[in-house]
Amino acid sequence: MEVGDVCLGDVVLFRQKVYEKFNKVTRHGRVIGNRTVAGRVVKESYGAAKQQHTFT
Repeated sequence: MEVGDVCLGDVVLFRQKVYEKFNKVTRHGRVIGNRTVAGRVVKESYGAAKQQHTFT
């Protein structure tokens, strides 16, 4: 896996923790696993005011 700049057309992968249903009493949910999410960058923009890239 290569780490670096993200550009239009790139495929990105990231892992997320998956939780059981949120419990209002304990104020959290138990971790029940992980999932990998994949996506392709189809649009990119740059906000000069906040100097921040946004990817869709």
